[in-house]
Amino acid sequence: MSAINSYCIGQFVLNTFRNYQHSEFNFHNRNHIIYGENGMGKTNILEGISMLSAGRGLRSATTEEIIKQGYESSGVLGKITSQLGEYDLNLSVDFSFESNSYKKKYFLDGSPLKNKNLLDYYLSCIWLIPQMDNFFLQDSSSKRKFIDRLIFNFDKSHLTRLNEHDKLIRERNKILSGGSLNGKWLDLIEEKLVEITVPLVVSRLDFIHSLNEFTAVDEKYPLHLSFAGEIEDLLREHTYSLKVENILKESIKENRRNDLIMGQSNTSANKSKLVCKFITTGQGAENSSTGEQKMMLISIITSFIKLLQNTKQISPILLLDEFNVHLDKNNTEYVINKILQFGSQVFITTTHQEIFTDFKEKFEFLQIN
Repeated sequence: MSAINSYCIGQFVLNTFRNYQHSEFNFHNRNHIIYGENGMGKTNILEGISMLSAGRGLRSATTEEIIKQGYESSGVLGKITSQLGEYDLNLSVDFSFESNSYKKKYFLDGSPLKNKNLLDYYLSCIWLIPQMDNFFLQDSSSKRKFIDRLIFNFDKSHLTRLNEHDKLIRERNKILSGGSLNGKWLDLIEEKLVEITVPLVVSRLDFIHSLNEFTAVDEKYPLHLSFAGEIEDLLREHTYSLKVENILKESIKENRRNDLIMGQSNTSANKSKLVCKFITTGQGAENSSTGEQKMMLISIITSFIKLLQNTKQISPILLLDEFNVHLDKNNTEYVINKILQFGSQVFITTTHQEIFTDFKEKFEFLQIN
């Protein structure tokens, strides 16, 4: 196995970003505990780091939201170290009069990075934020999206298939809402929909199977994850995907009238439900305590990192925003010891730095006030 590519950020600059006018940090490629009162901007630092990786950052913010109030532009600059060497990643947000909207532009060592898909090549991050604490109580759509984002790290075409799938669903719903229950165009859309739906579900099942190899051996919270749904049942019954596609085509066609009445397609990849259970007790996540649910989610994230390290030889930066909320001292220490084994650079925010006193030799402490 080749050496694991660990990403580290050293010098870091925020310009008119959220509550920061101009702030420079030097993280010395070390792990950090960022502490201070609420509202001081601790999470904004983590968000700034996450904005240099692929996606919309840990808050999924719009470009307008990250610009400091009273300003028309914003910027984030990080000096990254990885197996690729040392390089600068820069995000610039400016208003475009041509499109009458704010635009994000990325730069690598001062030169425009035209292909944003390359961002995850130059910086990989994964995060845990308080908004994810109710993950197992969220609707099925939110849980699917979370898993789909993880899959994207292994299969870049997964997002393309998802977008095409949702586009076809909208087109089918539009035709049905117009009162048309038959026609060649509807047949064609449903055929394309099935051809995308089956690979989508197969991709999710394959990923969960790989992830379970690590969640199942968690020392304290061994988990088993699965997807439940009509398509999943068909794939378990029929190993031949073309057989499943033919069954789905007939099912979707037969349900046209019901889908028209309900205003949605009831046979698609958007009906899959994520199921998470403790292996030792069989207890489902939805019936677990808040603390247990938090540890379940941490187990999924840490297992994902192990999978990423084993298959892609990548060790992402960990951004943990108040992760110890809902955890007792033992579980907090257990999680820290676990993540330090990855060799990844870690950033933790907290309002109570004394909780991490026992780890002062492992972290640098940065106060924000």
